[in-house]
Amino acid sequence: MAELAGARDLNLDHLRTFTIVADVSSFTRAAHLIHLTQSAVSQQMRELENRLGVSLFERRGRHLVLSPAGEALKPLAVRVMGNIREIESELAPFKGKAQGLLNLGATSTPGIYLLPYALDAYSQAFPNVKVSLRVAERSALVQGLSNGELDLVVMDEDPAPGELPGLEKIPLIEEELVIIVPKDHRWASLDEIDVSSLVEEPFILRPRDTSIRQLHGNVLATRGFHPERLTCRFEVGSTEAIKHSVLAGLGAGFVYRSSIGAELGAGLLAEVRIRGITIGQTIWILKPARRKHPPHLQPLLELLNRRDWIPVVLQQRLHADRKVHVTEVRVMQSGVVNISVQDLQLPGNCLLALIKRSGEVFIPDGRTVLQLGDTVTLIGIYDAVEQVRRRLEGPRT
Repeated sequence: MAELAGARDLNLDHLRTFTIVADVSSFTRAAHLIHLTQSAVSQQMRELENRLGVSLFERRGRHLVLSPAGEALKPLAVRVMGNIREIESELAPFKGKAQGLLNLGATSTPGIYLLPYALDAYSQAFPNVKVSLRVAERSALVQGLSNGELDLVVMDEDPAPGELPGLEKIPLIEEELVIIVPKDHRWASLDEIDVSSLVEEPFILRPRDTSIRQLHGNVLATRGFHPERLTCRFEVGSTEAIKHSVLAGLGAGFVYRSSIGAELGAGLLAEVRIRGITIGQTIWILKPARRKHPPHLQPLLELLNRRDWIPVVLQQRLHADRKVHVTEVRVMQSGVVNISVQDLQLPGNCLLALIKRSGEVFIPDGRTVLQLGDTVTLIGIYDAVEQVRRRLEGPRT
């Protein structure tokens, strides 16, 4: 094995990159996942091959596949990376503060629209823990959990029974699929429409084999509306594509509520429900049932289960220009303001623009003075303070 003597001097970063390229069968996709250029990934793989003295990949037409040597290396590389993470986790308690790496995975909806809020709170509490979040298809995430590459996965699809051996699933929140239309659409002023009205509007839909398309199709079918009656203007591959198509006036669309907080707050889109029909989906946490977890994973699980990080767009449906009455004001030690208006409790990490009776516009941010009994008007719900400031105050100089 003299030709493999260089294995003793392997670069662990190169080995980690190899495992990702092997998973996605593409230098380009791997580069996107680990935030490198394609040329950097290619260079790493050339250096790894030179160090080992073997070719790890083959080209078959336009497809990249593992060579026999690459196939032999993949499980060994995955095992090595798992051992590295275990070393970091075991030694973390001896360093005083929680340190190490958390490898998380998520499907697109929770990965883009939900988890960033939780990770913001987590990173403030554990600044020395490095978090890696991989947004990918369900099958790749389940495989990553099973082979030790991922510590935890959040997905907006019900796990198939065959995927669950060795894994534990925990319900996180209930999401809701809603219809979105432009703000000047005839449905925009309606809270609800009859299911029969769906035939009146073209829709921008996800492909037939996606979980979202199947979800609203199955629910509508159980209520007597065959999904083939929907007029599909065209299919697109992402929630963002649906939102921008709807904004362009090309039709209506089905999206999860968590994905439209900014657009609702800015008054760009309107959501519409179908009378008597709720299209719900459980967001699941998946984690290995028997594998030892990194010590800094438990605080993240506790934070997720507290649910106080969840965007307000999922916690309460509010209407713009609604008059409310302040019943309680509490300033937390962190400086965040908790405000109760009538029977609605607004969690402190959700930002809300208010107008006092005097016409002053302000944002609850720890510097605002509110008195019990103030009458205020809600003018929008926002998930980022800069979006609020740009809309209400204009750019700061």
